[in-house]
Amino acid sequence: MINKIVSIVIVIILILVLSITLCGCFNTINITEEHLTSIDSELGEYDEIEYIDSKIKFITETDEYKSAEIDERKAIINQLLIQLKKDKRIRNFSYNKDNFLFSFEYLDGSLGGVMIKEFDTLMD
Repeated sequence: MINKIVSIVIVIILILVLSITLCGCFNTINITEEHLTSIDSELGEYDEIEYIDSKIKFITETDEYKSAEIDERKAIINQLLIQLKKDKRIRNFSYNKDNFLFSFEYLDGSLGGVMIKEFDTLMD
């Protein structure tokens, strides 16, 4: 189970790195209840981790997110995590400004994360 969770987190981070690398022009996205509801209808029945990961993936794969500046991406992911916590889908979340990383805790106690800036190969 832990290997599955680690694999999911790695896939999310890789998707984010690729999406950041392929950024285009500057646009904004506002996550609304309508966005989240439409995601719900497309997901069907997933386990809780897959449900949350699918919501994150849906947002981070939009052209608006891909082309957003770091501060804008931070606001978008923050808004999503606030909504997930409000809906009691995650327990807690925090943001590490040095690593541009949101960390959160799934209801089962496992950890997840969303990196909003591509990896810097020159950093440890």
